[in-house]
Amino acid sequence: MYEALSYEALTAANQAVFGRSELPTYRIDEADLLISLGADFLETWLSNVEYARRFARFHEPGSETRNLFVYAGARRSMTAANADHYLDVAPGREYLAGLAVLKIALEDQVNTLSEEERRRLTGLAAPFELRSLAGQSGVPIEELRRVAQRFAAARRPLVLAGGNTLLMPNAEAAARVAALLCSLKKESREMVDFGQPHALGQAASAARMHALTDRLRSGEIGLLLIYDVNPVFTLPGAW
Repeated sequence: MYEALSYEALTAANQAVFGRSELPTYRIDEADLLISLGADFLETWLSNVEYARRFARFHEPGSETRNLFVYAGARRSMTAANADHYLDVAPGREYLAGLAVLKIALEDQVNTLSEEERRRLTGLAAPFELRSLAGQSGVPIEELRRVAQRFAAARRPLVLAGGNTLLMPNAEAAARVAALLCSLKKESREMVDFGQPHALGQAASAARMHALTDRLRSGEIGLLLIYDVNPVFTLPGAW
């Protein structure tokens, strides 16, 4: 199966963090804090009609405490416009803002990880200096600390990432940071539902499509059947 706008970075990140090379269903409606690293779920991200419904339940007025939605990105998208707090991040630097939140959360021991896993993640984040992350992302360090404090206080925080390498520089880095943040709390891990995988998770990777074009060029394939896709239009011209 081929899809030009697949989410290969998300599946790669989920494989690295959760051991599942799949696109799960994200239970936005069950979260009490939502952070998006460039995931425009009210527009074209994965299943936007489904996630618009889930977001409406997440943001439903009238509850005693209003759930907070934080968006980090370089564009004031429709999703960003619906955020309670917008972090204006330089293009491709969303992962740095997320990494700063992760580093603060680990320092504050906001997790339900084993001691061994916490030490491993702390070691991964150790080379990154907080002030440098703030400077490179373009987000003031005080804002990053406030987001991290809300993450710490939330019982069921959920972090999403765009995950589309064609539309977002450093998409896999952002996806890995989002998955790592979701791994810190048991309740967050439960909202990443691999029991209801998205069909796009089965799409062929860019590497497999590139290999296919090489096989076509070499004459290895004598007959190619194409159904309901347009690879000549959507693949790079050099292929």
